[in-house]
Amino acid sequence: ISALTLYDMCKSVTKSMEIESVYLVEKTGGKSGNYRKKD
Repeated sequence: ISALTLYDMCKSVTKSMEIESVYLVEKTGGKSGNYRKKD
């Protein structure tokens, strides 16, 4: 969500921004259980 907030704030300057390398590092709970990205 923070990446989208930054994009929203900066889009008046340039609309050609790219948000890259967004991935899940860790999650807990839920139906599929816990997850932690391997290094």
